Amino acid sequence: MFRSMLLIPLLLLLSACERSETPPPVIPDQVGESSISDTAIATSGPFDVEIQQGTNMSAAVSPDGTQIVFSIQGTLFTMNVEGGEARAITDYYFDAREPSWSRDGRSIVFHGYRNGNWDIWRIDSDGNNPQAMTDNAFDDREPAYSPLNDDIVFSSDRSGNYDLWILENGTARQLTGEVENAHSPSWSPDGASIAYAVDAGNRTSEIRTLELAGGEAETELVEAGAISGLAWRPDGSALSYQIRSDNPETGTHAELKLLGLDTDLNEVLSAGNADVFPFRASWTAANTLVYTASGEIRQLIIDESETVIPFVASFRLDREPYQRRSRNYDSNEQQALGISAPAISNDGNLVVFSALADLWLMEVSSGELTQITDDAFAERHPVFSVDGNQVAYSTDSGGTHVVWIYDIAREQAEKLEGDISLSYMKWSPDGERLAGFRSGGGAGLSGRITVVDIASGELQPLYQAIPPQPISWSADGQQIATTVLTRYSTRYREGVYTLMTLNVETGETFSTTPTPHQSMTSLVLDANGETFTYVQGAQLWRASIDGSEEPARLTTRLTDDPSFSSNGEYAVFLSGDKLIRLSNATGEQLDLTPNLTYTRSNPAEQWVLRVGRLFDGVNDSYQEDVDVVIAGSRIQAIEPQRDRNMEVVDMSDSTVIPGLFEMHGHMGELSEPQGRLWLSFGITSVRDPGSNPYTAKQRQESWDSGNQIGPRSHITGYLADGNRVYYSIAEGLVSLDHVDRALERARLLGLDLIKTYVRLPDDWQKVVLDAAHEMGIPTSSHEIFPAVSHGMDHVEHFGGTSRRGYQPKVSGTGFIYDDVINLLAQSQMGITPTLVLGGFATIASQDDDLFATPQFNSFYSPDFPRPARPTGASRVSANGQALREMMDAGVLVVTGTDAPLIPMGIGLHAELRLYVRAGLSPFETLRAATFSSATAAGVIQDTGTLEVGKLADIVVIDGDPLNDINDVDNIVMTVKNGRAFALESLLN
Repeated sequence: MFRSMLLIPLLLLLSACERSETPPPVIPDQVGESSISDTAIATSGPFDVEIQQGTNMSAAVSPDGTQIVFSIQGTLFTMNVEGGEARAITDYYFDAREPSWSRDGRSIVFHGYRNGNWDIWRIDSDGNNPQAMTDNAFDDREPAYSPLNDDIVFSSDRSGNYDLWILENGTARQLTGEVENAHSPSWSPDGASIAYAVDAGNRTSEIRTLELAGGEAETELVEAGAISGLAWRPDGSALSYQIRSDNPETGTHAELKLLGLDTDLNEVLSAGNADVFPFRASWTAANTLVYTASGEIRQLIIDESETVIPFVASFRLDREPYQRRSRNYDSNEQQALGISAPAISNDGNLVVFSALADLWLMEVSSGELTQITDDAFAERHPVFSVDGNQVAYSTDSGGTHVVWIYDIAREQAEKLEGDISLSYMKWSPDGERLAGFRSGGGAGLSGRITVVDIASGELQPLYQAIPPQPISWSADGQQIATTVLTRYSTRYREGVYTLMTLNVETGETFSTTPTPHQSMTSLVLDANGETFTYVQGAQLWRASIDGSEEPARLTTRLTDDPSFSSNGEYAVFLSGDKLIRLSNATGEQLDLTPNLTYTRSNPAEQWVLRVGRLFDGVNDSYQEDVDVVIAGSRIQAIEPQRDRNMEVVDMSDSTVIPGLFEMHGHMGELSEPQGRLWLSFGITSVRDPGSNPYTAKQRQESWDSGNQIGPRSHITGYLADGNRVYYSIAEGLVSLDHVDRALERARLLGLDLIKTYVRLPDDWQKVVLDAAHEMGIPTSSHEIFPAVSHGMDHVEHFGGTSRRGYQPKVSGTGFIYDDVINLLAQSQMGITPTLVLGGFATIASQDDDLFATPQFNSFYSPDFPRPARPTGASRVSANGQALREMMDAGVLVVTGTDAPLIPMGIGLHAELRLYVRAGLSPFETLRAATFSSATAAGVIQDTGTLEVGKLADIVVIDGDPLNDINDVDNIVMTVKNGRAFALESLLN
């Protein structure tokens, strides 16, 4: 056939990765109308958004029954009990939750996050005189005033577990000390007892009561599900409570129930379709209570009636517009900034590092730079042997990452016996063993510390799977040290990373931290056996293992990823765009930044892609029988088919669409196959919202330079988090000086966005946001408010992790209400729903064809675990309803998956199917994955649509995707930056 005769030789030419010095043909200064869209830049303010529904809001009725205080999106409002216009009594930075009235109705107590942890606050009922009743490094939550006096019961993780505490005259006294987490306290009407919930394990909860005068707690109820929101009936005979439970047949339910304390009574009070929020109800009479559900405040008279208490609340948005930084797509020579994993020899004269996906060896004395590897594969984590004659590193030149050892004198590398895969390697002091992390599953997010005998390849696994981190040997070779997450409780996942030493022979561990409540990274045991060095606050510190001396600061500049020589005399570290050597003896810092440059790989050829149907990403129908003229990296013309005096790739029986966007893919470590994988699934742009910034920058430069094949990338660095973290890629910011250094890193590396994470205080979030906008780059987070008020560009996930234990964007059953939808629609803050996080099992268990593509069979193993049945089907359905409502309201919705938690590539195709199942048309779905995503990423002027002047990022499909979204799987060819890749070439 004519098509196959022309396709193969041309693709061989266009897929070549060598750099071309020939300038591309001139492109006409012409762009489509969609290219001038500026919706990704914050809608200016100030302006007000009215709210008449609330997602996961809590409410409490005053003791005299005349007033209601309720928390919606972290702001407290009050109004008459009959409903109406509500008045805010807190500002937007308290994140005020779960209010409770004092017995005289003059004060309200709540837990708030204003100081960077959950504290107990009181405020006058008119909004005056806010006062922090607790202020410490622990989380104090769920306060409730005593009916007798000003005592406050609350839950807290102060003991390393969630227990109940009572605040009496400003002093906290521990009330419970059970093994299980205790929470959701409620006073009895006579003030003599406390009822509370307990996480009993195995998805089961208990309700217990405790008399304050003494005695053991009594278990009143054991029930499957998550119990919260306890409240006593006024006569003390019963408790109302909220329970969320999962039923494989009927789905997820959230109900309000009533438990008799001296009877067998246990009945559901809420209506069958109610989406009950997990908070205390307010009893206003023997059979009357007020609670929140389905976005509403409801009054229930048991066995009689239920009515809605209407409200109108207003939020002021003040979103300052800013100028987005333009991206450079030219072929100008650029400095390589993505230097990662540096290591230094004992004499301080040799430094090895990874850049542009290859290994480089620098001689300090002469400045000579030697390229150790020169291939398309990914080399990472180099480390010197003790004698400085060898470098161990990991490469995927054989398909998967395994350890090789390079002999510096012979300039030859040999694979370690047994195809051993290790990351963050360190050579033992005797030179006979390597220790590192061996993958332990968990989507590549965890690994087991493993010791490898170099001569035999014998493996010695140590410790459980944890997030891989730099490790270190003790001078005697008996101990291995790293940092591990120390959680504050098992109820919530966050904690701080602390020192852990592990005895290689016995497996015994020892943990310590020189600065409580602050994370440390890049830990190294010093050669003297008495001290260790670490990074904290983005600076280098040294502390004594026994804690006998105060930590000493070794650097004041931005310090990342330090590596010490085996004898401890020298260190080398990264400082934004600099590579620095530190002398341990003198403190001297020497700038070793290599003069390493690259040129963006832009093709020079002019050719024609002849297609039967073209979806441009703008209109809801095809252009038919057209020629797409590609000159260099851009589209020069889209015209009716005709004879051409240039090379033609005939795809007349195929459809083309703009390259797809993956807007939430964590790409992790360097990997050669990953770039081909993305392109094989038609994904030409990937936005990575959290990675090691130096690794992410190196991957971006490797793909841009053509050293490796891969999509365009939009990168951030570490998650900008608060003093507690979970992921090892989160940076626990502990001061505004630390915030400044993190922002300096983003500026020096030229990152594309900044993502703030869930424990960062809201006022610090605004500091980060303002600085990012000054750089011209967008920000994103998991937060909806006050992020949307002060200019956040984007929000991740319908659900996602929240510091509150519940999400302010979505209920526990998966529904989203008008507060979230209105704030997003009127602000034009974008959202990545990631429906696939809950819905992948639905698609995977029902759509066998998703796994029948050549891409899947090439990049994933035959034993890839596929869910046998859908899980969380009711939540998936509720999320789908929310997606449809957002689209109808005009919210800027994009596509993303949270890869690798969901498999890369295939996950985005499952997300597209979920959008259509939710009621979106294939056109709306494809537009979200192209035009809308490019708009949110700030690159709509160059990508996201197929128009004249745009970059040639094109997917060729065998099928009709505007009719059947599943046809997007049938990819024949992907064009990225004007260079065509036949599917077959990407799979090998």
